This record gives sequence, structure tokens and C-alpha cells, in this order.
Amino acid sequence: MGPFSSLLMAASLLVSSGAAPVAELSFQGLNDPGCFSKSELQDAVAARLGYSPWRPQAAQKYRVELIKNGVLYYGRVVLEEAGQELARRETPRVSACQAVNEALSLSIAISIDPLGGGKPKETEPAETPQAVTPPPPPPEKTNAIQLHHQLGLASVLSLGTAPSPALGLKGYYRLGLEKLSMGIEGRIDLPGRSNVSPEAEVESSLALVSLLPCYQAIDSLNLCLSIDAGIMRVKGSGFEEARQDTVFYSQLGFQLGYSWYFQSNLSVQAGVGLNAALTRVSLVDSQTELLLWSASEITGQGYLGLGFDL
Repeated sequence: MGPFSSLLMAASLLVSSGAAPVAELSFQGLNDPGCFSKSELQDAVAARLGYSPWRPQAAQKYRVELIKNGVLYYGRVVLEEAGQELARRETPRVSACQAVNEALSLSIAISIDPLGGGKPKETEPAETPQAVTPPPPPPEKTNAIQLHHQLGLASVLSLGTAPSPALGLKGYYRLGLEKLSMGIEGRIDLPGRSNVSPEAEVESSLALVSLLPCYQAIDSLNLCLSIDAGIMRVKGSGFEEARQDTVFYSQLGFQLGYSWYFQSNLSVQAGVGLNAALTRVSLVDSQTELLLWSASEITGQGYLGLGFDL
């Protein structure tokens, strides 16, 4: 049984038991153009029923929330009675907020009055019947694939890939479909340095390209597999024989990222990652064969930046 069926059955039971077909509305909306306000949603439901069902402190309570995830909109309806949740439903995710408005008003009207809430009520003709004009066809369902694109730029703090914590910068592009997305990012870490003796110093820097298949676990929270490959530059100075090498480097891990939208297409992006090195990089004194420094087997990073939805 789907969420709409459970919402309809819960409301039908309340109506059949003699409860008055009235309800209270709790609404959390968006400021985006085209999205319903609380009063507009109340009016739309009343237009479908032919009367206003809204009463404060009514037995039934509808909690309605308009939500935006990236460039997609959807709505959530929760039906409660006496503080107990009876049913819950989410509308399909679409790119137009007006389609969510229609879905919310229709589902609430049918839930309140299963027999008469499916279409707006029209005033009856006052006198002799006139020729009946066929009703307009229902709006077409949006079955087209809704892709969303995002560009981003973030600062990075890395641990384990250099002798000391290293600052860096990364840019990325992400292509998303519903809860799935695929991203590609480029990252550059500035040199991190550490003294291995009063006179000798080791430093390394890193450049990576990453492939990130992601899944949206919950609203605004993404879990990504991180497949990274690039080059690491390692340098030792202050030794009898200075050493500098540029070597291939790869690692595999995951990222957990969160998006907070402060405008319709701009968001703060923050996250953390944990990786296992697939290639080991070490710096060894060629004369004494003494290990001077080795990249960690487990590395981590955190990032903070901005995302822009195209």
C-alpha cells in the first residue's frame, strides 16, 4: 500500500466514523517564486472541496512542508490526530514548484473528502442549463528525466598526504538525477613541511583528479565513493645529497558531504573524507638507507566551499 493510499484510508476512516470533515493546517513553505504560501494552499484546497475545511484545534491536523533539494521541489504531507501520526506522503520531485502545489492541494482535498475532493467545485447554473463545455484535459505528467548540474569551489585541509597538515583548493562538477549523482573534481594541496633534524627538512605536495559516484542518503546529505589518482611531489633538503621526486599516487575512500542552500541556486558545501592509500610514497636517504618520511596508509580531509546550481 503506497503513501497516498494510507493517507486516503486514514482520512476515510475518520469521516466514516462521524468526525466532521474539518482540519487544522500547519505549513512550512519556501520563498521561491511560484511556491504556495499557507493561505494559497488553504484557498486551493477550499476551491476543490467547495468549502473551507480549516479550523483551529480541529481533530485532524495536516502538517505540510515544501522542500527544495538542488533544483528539484517536492512536498511532504503528514496527517495527525491527537498527536499521533496516521499517514505520511511525499509528492514526486519535479523542477517546477507549481506542479508540487497542485499535487499537495489535490491529495489533501481527496484525503478530507474522498468522494468530492478530486476537482475544484464550480458554481451551479442559476437558471436554465447551458451547453456543457468539456473540462480541459488534466495537466500532463512530467515524465522527462530531470537532470541537475552543479559547479563548486572549496578550500581543503588534508591530513596524512604530507609531513604536516596541508591546505589546498578543489573545484568540482556534479551531474545529478533524483538521489544519484556523478561528480568529477580536481584538487591541489600546497606543500606541507616537517623537519627531520635541525638541518634537514622534508616536504610534499599533491595534485589529484577524483571520480565521485554519490547517493543522497537524506535531504542535503550525500555519501560518495572517492576514486582518486594523481601525482605527489616529494622533496628532501638539508641532506648531503638533496632528493626530489614526482611519483604517481592513488587512493580509494569515501566522502560525506552536506549542502545548505541560502539562495535558490547557491549553497554552502561542507564535508569530510577518509581514504586508504593504494600506492605508498616514501623518502629514503640514499646513503644511509634511513627512512626520512612516508605518506600515511590512511589519509583524511575536510572541505568548506560554495556550490552553484546551473
